[in-house]
Order: sequence, then C-alpha cells, then structure tokens
Amino acid sequence: MYFLIASVAAAISASITTVTVWGLIPYSLLGYRAIDIGVMIEAVLLALALADQFRISQHEKIQAVTLAMIDPLTGVNNRRAFFELVEPLWNTGVRHKHDMSVILLDVDKFKSINDTYGHALGDDALINVSRALKEDARAGDVLARWGGDEFILFLPETTYIDALYVAERIRSNISAHHFDLKEKTISFSASLGVSHTDQSISSLDGLITAADRYLYMAKEQGRNRVCWDLLSHKAINAVVNLHGETA
Repeated sequence: MYFLIASVAAAISASITTVTVWGLIPYSLLGYRAIDIGVMIEAVLLALALADQFRISQHEKIQAVTLAMIDPLTGVNNRRAFFELVEPLWNTGVRHKHDMSVILLDVDKFKSINDTYGHALGDDALINVSRALKEDARAGDVLARWGGDEFILFLPETTYIDALYVAERIRSNISAHHFDLKEKTISFSASLGVSHTDQSISSLDGLITAADRYLYMAKEQGRNRVCWDLLSHKAINAVVNLHGETA
C-alpha cells in the first residue's frame, strides 16, 4: 500500500511539473515545484513502508520463537522452554543453597484412554491435566509438557513438604475430574514422582532423573499415587507433617 501510494504521488507530481513547464496550465510556483514535493512524499512513504515491514518481521520472529517454546495442544511450555527457563533458577538456587523440587507426572493408562475413547478424549484429558497443574502452580514455578502424557513442574524455593503437598493436591484434583461421554462418566488418574535437592543431587538432570525414578515406583505400586525418597530425613518429616502425625 505504501509503495503504491508513493508511486502514484511521484507520478502525479511529475505530471503537474511537466504540464506547468510546457505551459499547458497557468504557471505557479507550486506547480513548478510539484515534482520536489512528490519526491519528498515518496521518500516519507517509502520510509514508512520499510518501518512497517521491519515491525511485521519482528512480530513474526517473536511469534515463531513463542511457538517453538509452547506445546500447541496444552499451551504450556515444551521441554526446550523448560530448560531455558529453569537453568537460571537452578544455578541461582545452587549458588545460594536454596530448596528446589521437581514433580514429574504421568497420566495413568493413557494409551487405554486413547484406544477406548479415541484420541480426541485423550487430548481433552491432557488439556485438563495441564489446567489442573496451572491452577496448583505458583507464579514462580515452571510447568512444561515433558512429552506424550508426561508433565513436569519445577518448584524453586520449595521444601520437601511443600512439594509433596502440591503433588498430592494435583493428584487429588485430577482424580476428581470426570468426563461425560455418550451417557457415560469417565475419570482418570495420574501418578507422580517428587524429588528434592536434599538427596545429594548436584545437577538439574539428576533431580529430574530422581523424580522419574519415583514416578516409576508410583506406577509399580498401583498408580494414582505420589512417590518420593523414603530414605530422606526431610521426606520422612514432610510426610509426618503433611498427615498431621507425630514421629
């Protein structure tokens, strides 16, 4: 549009100057200088065109980066975004010796849900799981879809008891959700593994690996449960406090 208007303005101004010089219209300074005015208008419009093109290019670049970091189905971070967001938090936490926890979640019998009710319902299940996680996550937590039906939640500045409390609340919220499909009520559950920096873990990958190990334990022990390091002193105290029991 800018280029078109600039071309028309240049052509009209050049024509006015030409017919003025030829004497086809009465002479005037404005008519004689019309071509100069047209060149100025053309330059301004071309500058606006370049600025607008740059703005569009920047917007598309930002949009492309955003799409590369977001899981398209659930709208949460993907694995790549998770590491980019968490690594600075991890480094700060390690430097200041702060508590940090990870919750790894897996939807129970997700393949069976897909096979029995279709992939559309399976997608709905993942979307609802992501919503439950968003509701329970704090502003500083980092949530991501880890892959398939797995989700991960990094909790900076979070003790073992707080992480276990969040994990249990997530598990309860997911198991309480129901789908209505063809006069049937469908529910599903999730298994969760919780790890904490108290476990002599020196890297973020180690923390995630530990959470994955406890997630596998939750699956083996019957699903729809939260598992953690039973040998950790902090974990034992956390469970005692969580259930209001005495040691």
